[in-house]
Amino acid sequence: MTTPQSEAPSGRVVEEQFQIYFDDLDSMGLLHNVRYLLLFERASAPLFRALGFGSEAAAPEEAPDSNYVVASNHCDYLIPVRGQGMVRVEVRVEALGTTSLTLGYVMRDAYRAVIHARGKRTIVHVDPGTLKPAPWNESARSQISLFLSPEARATTCD
Repeated sequence: MTTPQSEAPSGRVVEEQFQIYFDDLDSMGLLHNVRYLLLFERASAPLFRALGFGSEAAAPEEAPDSNYVVASNHCDYLIPVRGQGMVRVEVRVEALGTTSLTLGYVMRDAYRAVIHARGKRTIVHVDPGTLKPAPWNESARSQISLFLSPEARATTCD
């Protein structure tokens, strides 16, 4: 379930809801630590589709803005997710640099009452031939800017 939202002054938010299954849990019945990053990544997919990134059918030269690598992942585990159930992950664009894009994540319980984790992920746009950083083209920058908060529009992360 994808829910685009507008939250001033935080910018546009994309939200996904996920089922937590038994095999997502560790031996103590808590959501395994690596699953948080996996759910953050899965929650990014609708945002990337909205931006025109990640077309599975397109060759790198046909979808040039889909060429990126992950530069960093970060997760602050705040309150453990216990047992099976539903969680929500919110994704927002926090910063846009010349070659980079930083996404922010918040994982909440199904009722949005508890924040379980916060995270960040920075990706770097690369040239598909050299895999060296390459500037986002103007079309991508324009699309990404739709998701930036007013505060984020004034900053860069490169």
